[in-house]
Amino acid sequence: MQRRELLSALAVSLGGCAAAPGGERTSQQEYMVGVTTGRELEGYSISFDVEYPDAEDVIADIHVTVENTGEKPIGITTGPPAPFGILVAEAVNTANSITLWSAAYERSDGVKTEGYTIGLVNRVGLTTGLQPGDSAESTYSLRRDATTGDGTGELATGTYDLTGHDGEPFQVNGDPVDAQLQVDSVDSV
Repeated sequence: MQRRELLSALAVSLGGCAAAPGGERTSQQEYMVGVTTGRELEGYSISFDVEYPDAEDVIADIHVTVENTGEKPIGITTGPPAPFGILVAEAVNTANSITLWSAAYERSDGVKTEGYTIGLVNRVGLTTGLQPGDSAESTYSLRRDATTGDGTGELATGTYDLTGHDGEPFQVNGDPVDAQLQVDSVDSV
């Protein structure tokens, strides 16, 4: 199934849902968020689970997990912080971009933050090794006050490619992760 077909199927299947699996619709929820991957993976799996916390400043939490499902060790390569670095959602049809927030940014020696904005990133390559059966995970938040494009603005609905701070997504065994974030208004679903 092509990525566009998958996104269309996702939008149709979410049409009758009040929230994505694992999430509850609250009076604050204005958006539906989903993530799709674009190709078959060999020796590992990637999952993006979306939850809707009851938090005023957070639209959705996205839990990213890479699991080694093969019989050989694998490696996840990225910039700081390990294991997946800084995730940025770049709009497919506009110049808009959104930095997804992780508490790991503040704890990282390689990332300087100012509030919920990335100030400086050391250009170092980090690799997280996973033995068969092991997994790595991290949580990112889509915040209402996320940096969008050149400043802070209202979140635009649409399709976003998931990339890294430098425009390159994290890699598993040398293959860049191919994933898209879909943000829809609850009113339009």
